[in-house]
Amino acid sequence: IELARIDQPARTLVVSSAMPGEGKSTIVRNLALAFSESGKRVAVVEGDLRHPTLAGLFGVSIGRGFTEVLRREATLEDVMLLVGSAPAGLDDFVGAHASITDEHRTPGNGNGNGRGAPGGTVSLLLAGQRPANPPAVLSSGRVVEVLNELRDAYDIVLIDSAPLLAVTDTVPLLRYADASVFVGRLGVTTRDTAKRLAEFLARVPAVDVLGVVANDLSRLEASGYGYGYGYGEYSDEPQPERASLARPVSRVEQPH
Repeated sequence: IELARIDQPARTLVVSSAMPGEGKSTIVRNLALAFSESGKRVAVVEGDLRHPTLAGLFGVSIGRGFTEVLRREATLEDVMLLVGSAPAGLDDFVGAHASITDEHRTPGNGNGNGRGAPGGTVSLLLAGQRPANPPAVLSSGRVVEVLNELRDAYDIVLIDSAPLLAVTDTVPLLRYADASVFVGRLGVTTRDTAKRLAEFLARVPAVDVLGVVANDLSRLEASGYGYGYGYGEYSDEPQPERASLARPVSRVEQPH
């Protein structure tokens, strides 16, 4: 993410997905702690006002947050939470995911249980009380005021947003942010969904997509991607026909 925009680093970053269940909130949490470990001042904003999950991921109690600040019922100083986690190694992350079998997977949001993340401190702004009309709230000028205040106070602001193809809440946040990252999950995200997401983003002006996170890669699958994958792997031999767009990506498929 830092190397994608060396000359103009992204100060505000939206993390989203096409549909629920792809693990965007887990990615937000881990990105926040990683940025914090690198010495940056990090703020996390829970912009998914319909289904907030960050309180559980960070191990804090649900309370007042973003919506109360937007309504001027509280200040950022009143509701910002300073959170962190004990240090852990990469194997703790990979092992936790690899131990989950396909039989025990559920169509949840892909979030972890809040343990095993790198140490560090992060300022967290929870969603707060759910508003009656989230799209109208997030497209208001007050949201820009609050996000600008956070931008001035922190090195990077990570915004956890609602799934883009499920609701329209995220569109104003994409237009505001410097850049965005989208999360896809193996076995959940279909090629058809990815295609529709790309078509949707093409219709939203001034959106800078840095890339896509391939989430939930098992230890066995991850071991196939190493330094041995180089230019020598390419050839002029005919490649097998790609699978149907509507079929979910198999957990055992390996791209050429």
